[in-house]
Amino acid sequence: MLTENTQVFGMTGQTYRLGTVLGSGGEGTVFDVPGEPLVVKIYNQPKPELEKKLYYMVMHPVPSLTDQYGNPILCLAWPRDLIFLPGEGFAGYVMPKMENCIEVFEVARCCTSPRAKRLFPNYTWALNVKVARNLALSVHHLHSSGYVIGDLNDKNVLVRADGGVCILDIDSFDFTDSNTGVHYKCGVGLPDYLAPELQGKRLGAETARFSEATDDFALAIHMFQLLMDNYHPFTCRRLIRTQDSSTVNQRLQQIAEGVCPYLHSYPGYEIPLGAPNMAEILPENLMADFAGTLDYTAATALARAHARTPARKWAEDLNALLKTCENGGLVRCARDSSHFYLREKGSCGLCAARQRYEAHRSGAAVPVRQEQAFREEALEDPMPGSQSAEELYQRGLRCEQAHDPAEAVQWFRKAAEANHAMAQCKLGDYISYGTVVKKDLSQMEYWYRRSAEQGCAEAQYHLGLMYRYSSCGSTDCAQAAKWWRKAAEQNHTSAQCWLGELYEYGRGVEKDPAQAVYWYRRGAELGGDSCQNKLAECLWNGIGTQQDRQQALIWCRKAAEQGLSKAQDNLPKWEKELEAGTVPAAPPAQPPPRGNSPASPPARSEKDRVVLMLGWVCMALYGLFLIVGTVNNGFAAWWFTSEGTMSFLVMTWALFLPVLRKQCLLWKGLPTWQPQSKVWQIVYTLWLSLEAMGIALPLVVLFGSPLILFLSWKTDFPELSAALFIVPFGLYHILWSRWRKRAA
Repeated sequence: MLTENTQVFGMTGQTYRLGTVLGSGGEGTVFDVPGEPLVVKIYNQPKPELEKKLYYMVMHPVPSLTDQYGNPILCLAWPRDLIFLPGEGFAGYVMPKMENCIEVFEVARCCTSPRAKRLFPNYTWALNVKVARNLALSVHHLHSSGYVIGDLNDKNVLVRADGGVCILDIDSFDFTDSNTGVHYKCGVGLPDYLAPELQGKRLGAETARFSEATDDFALAIHMFQLLMDNYHPFTCRRLIRTQDSSTVNQRLQQIAEGVCPYLHSYPGYEIPLGAPNMAEILPENLMADFAGTLDYTAATALARAHARTPARKWAEDLNALLKTCENGGLVRCARDSSHFYLREKGSCGLCAARQRYEAHRSGAAVPVRQEQAFREEALEDPMPGSQSAEELYQRGLRCEQAHDPAEAVQWFRKAAEANHAMAQCKLGDYISYGTVVKKDLSQMEYWYRRSAEQGCAEAQYHLGLMYRYSSCGSTDCAQAAKWWRKAAEQNHTSAQCWLGELYEYGRGVEKDPAQAVYWYRRGAELGGDSCQNKLAECLWNGIGTQQDRQQALIWCRKAAEQGLSKAQDNLPKWEKELEAGTVPAAPPAQPPPRGNSPASPPARSEKDRVVLMLGWVCMALYGLFLIVGTVNNGFAAWWFTSEGTMSFLVMTWALFLPVLRKQCLLWKGLPTWQPQSKVWQIVYTLWLSLEAMGIALPLVVLFGSPLILFLSWKTDFPELSAALFIVPFGLYHILWSRWRKRAA
């Protein structure tokens, strides 16, 4: 595992010293290079295909893009060199370091964040126009150079202080090698920016390939957010309550169906409250550009893909708008100094949107301006308090962010009663916590079930847990598997891990280790630490898949890097065994203990060991008093009259009881060896049961010592008691060692 100050090598032998870790994730880790404006990305799992792809990019960089004054418009985190590790080969690449930048959505929000205000102290809306133009120029420049961005989302676009843009995650670009004809595909993408022809498909497949047309679609969404106060063009306000009115995938459904309320009126849909209309903000040519890309239906989406507004057209129209803004065409709002509007519009569109929002909340009528195509707020909202379920849910989220859970629960309950799936799940969460509202299993199941039936993956996961752990009345692993499968199919990694365990051990479903590995791998590839660890264990032991200990180490390392303690325990042990060549043969897959099935005694914590030690001390003192009492006063008289010794006995059991209770709860069964004799089976089972609870040896001392002392007292030879006091210990160790060997 690479650490700070490690030396790595480039293609030509140049050395790079790794500095501090700037970030890490499921794909790899990014290190600073001290004293250089560079960073190094080291992959967790480098692939030969990726090495070839990056090598081509190193050898075929994109030409620089500057404005008329020579200022860079586009900065790319472009590969400058490949990184190799001695004995391991290709490991990552070197790229420029992007400093003094903010994410593009902060500009889209009119630079209201403190960091954006520091970077742009003299902000005007012209900056949004400039950034939009520069982004359009950058996309057109990359297309002209033969590259498709693919994963063009707001996390991969940064903005510099001069309005230039920086594009990250270059290694996911989609292009064809001009020398060999090999096509290097992009296989990732943020759904909110994916074109309709890519929605719901496996990215990178032949039927879901990225192209300049898909980039044009994502670019149009960026343009809309930059110019329209960061609103997504496919975010709608539902006015008619339906069964699926509040599923978390509503926006993706609108993208697939082409429902953009800013372009057309749709029954039951409106633009979000507080959002401006395009006619209030934009000139006509830009509204036409948006219509060229966003005006489609589910049936016409693919046919219209190549008619989308290209990046070049966006750049031309935005450049004209920027010149208008710089030549006195932009006016600062008199009401709110952070607002700006085009002089030709005559008034501030953002203030008009705010006015409609406040009027809607107060129930007052909103003046309609036909000449600017303002939408009427005539449809009556059937939700409680004249607010839609989504708005109620958002209010609950804001209260939650303001650390006011009591107020948040009230809004979540209203939204849940209006059939909002995520609010129902949130309400179930708060009921399960039992802090703000009283914990009630029946209410918790009710709200989780309502949310789960609407397709909420988080609620499906929690409902599965309730069935697994008897919270729904009785343990029902089949029902747990049903709900976990629904959540797992929506890429809920925790549900994938639990479903995998059910298949691995045959609980509620037919035992199928290969199916278990399938779900572990799906969750692991999504970054789930528990899935990564379970997949590592299956690969290490050859359960449900071919044994591959090198791959097991890779997945175990990924889980350990995310802080999973079990993986952190396994990793050094496995690495040591692999290096020493002492790895044992893979054991057959065995299910974990259930009910009274065999298992080894649970490990005791440090606290338990201390309590048990104190109990041993009390036992020793108890035995000492037996000896002293027998020698001086006679065994029978001492046994019934010694209050001091009986107090030690009471103290001993008082110390042992908490540990006994915990051990009884943890204990799952006994070793697999069974004596053939029925009598010995009973003795063996009883003995191991006591041992599993941690009390076998104390009981031997408790009952064995008085018996020996009684014999020595009857034979009138009390000195024998001191010598015979060790007999119970010896018998215990002899018998236990012999039985453990036979069990093994």
